[in-house]
Amino acid sequence: MLRSILAALCLALLAAPPAHAALELPTFGHGKDEEPRIAVEFEGVDGPLLENVRAMSSLHRLAASKDLDAEMVGRLAQRAPNEARTALRPFGYYEPDVTTEFTETGDRWHVKVKIKPGTPVMLAEQQVAITGSGKDEPFLRDVVARSPLRTGVQLSHIAYDQLKGDLLRSALAHGYLDAGFTRGDLIVEPAMHTARAYITRASHDMFRA
Repeated sequence: MLRSILAALCLALLAAPPAHAALELPTFGHGKDEEPRIAVEFEGVDGPLLENVRAMSSLHRLAASKDLDAEMVGRLAQRAPNEARTALRPFGYYEPDVTTEFTETGDRWHVKVKIKPGTPVMLAEQQVAITGSGKDEPFLRDVVARSPLRTGVQLSHIAYDQLKGDLLRSALAHGYLDAGFTRGDLIVEPAMHTARAYITRASHDMFRA
């Protein structure tokens, strides 16, 4: 009974997908209905890349702060390139070119963040091994087969984390309460635009109620 409860708790903790956005930043007391004092424009990305760049952007998050002044906005604008680079890494872009343009009109500011994602990192090698008593389980092989993490495709940290999470969830759901990883390495070589992923999932005997 206790082990069944533990399995349910583990599955609940693993249910949420991994996030790749910024930590919560202070809002300096701005309200939802206040007009933004910073107009932030992101140029060169769209879709999920744009969403993550916005999530990581201090300029975007603090646009309506009452405490903004030219010095503070200037500091936020200086942080924008590094924040954008960090936001693009989960999608395989490790060497983007990011510049900013900053203009001021009265107590309002306009910041344009220009982004050229550059050459993406490609997955040159992928090794997923399942060891232990569950190595021949079809449901674990199915998890690996369904994963978009494949050699020759653009690197996705999200796909890598999702594969690890799916392997654990599937093992726990089928009674392998001691399932874990003896290896989980994602090796990225930005200068070569290549990455290698190594995952080894191991377990001992299945728990049977």
